[in-house]
Amino acid sequence: GRCAQPCRQKYKIGNGKNIYEGYIMSPKDLCTAQNIDSLIRSGVKSLKVEGRMKRPEYV
Repeated sequence: GRCAQPCRQKYKIGNGKNIYEGYIMSPKDLCTAQNIDSLIRSGVKSLKVEGRMKRPEYV
């Protein structure tokens, strides 16, 4: 199968005048490790660590 991760999907972004279509995310964009302190301060009580059963190429 095809990869279903958000970074592999095409997106359209527009501002009313211009529309950009393409692959706009990278796996680094999806990483929230640098935001953990902010998430805790906002009241988050639990986090899910993705990739436990995934191959090294995924994580």
